[in-house]
Amino acid sequence: RAAGRSDAAAGALGVERFGAPGEPYMTAYAQLRQAQALPGTRGRAAAAAPLLRAAHAALEQLGERPLRALVEATGERLGVALGAAAPPLDPAAELGITAREREVLELLAEGRTNREIATALVIAEKTASVHVSRILAKLGAANRGEAAAIARRLGAV
Repeated sequence: RAAGRSDAAAGALGVERFGAPGEPYMTAYAQLRQAQALPGTRGRAAAAAPLLRAAHAALEQLGERPLRALVEATGERLGVALGAAAPPLDPAAELGITAREREVLELLAEGRTNREIATALVIAEKTASVHVSRILAKLGAANRGEAAAIARRLGAV
């Protein structure tokens, strides 16, 4: 993969090595990579289907969501039905943004000042300022505009 080549045989070797009991996450990961490495032919979906279904079932049983979302996206791209889809990931929650911070972030993304945020949420202006500072830190943003752009790009607002 690092050399820019897809190698289904290497993927199969990974599945074989990690296929031992007690390694369901790594097995699912190897199955996903093997399915992704299959050559782009007409039979690709048929060959990928059992790999993706097995990976999906294992990840569902583990309650693992990020890798399961990748498996589902690959299945969707290849036209492989995997069963019930996982609930979509909440980008804001994944970043540790609380419900109140989300409200502040939505107002921040609208270009509101701390005073306007405080008025809209019926909180002190200093409290709004603290929320904004925490949001900037959690998003790794240098300023309010960058935070708003990041939040939009991630689909958090």
